[in-house]
Amino acid sequence: MRVVIGNHVYSTIEEFYKIALSLHITLTRTVVEEKKDRLISALKALGNYPNMYPIARLNEHWRIMGYREFICEDFHFAYEIVDVEGELIVYVVDAVHSLLYH
Repeated sequence: MRVVIGNHVYSTIEEFYKIALSLHITLTRTVVEEKKDRLISALKALGNYPNMYPIARLNEHWRIMGYREFICEDFHFAYEIVDVEGELIVYVVDAVHSLLYH
């Protein structure tokens, strides 16, 4: 299945790591770029097994919307499987880091 990652997800990841770089002097841009690359690769791989992950449990909005939850590199991702003109697509809707996840 094709995977589409929402712009909001990219923005959330960028903003989190921008703040992390300013707060943690031992964190390097190289390490951050490697983490982001792993995140995006893992999200793109969701298309291989989209039904494997459960419906979100802790985020009430995600649960109400029926989003599934995938966790990688301390990020929680909300995604859904949608039908777009007869093609099933994994759409990654939202992201939040574990430190901010309630």
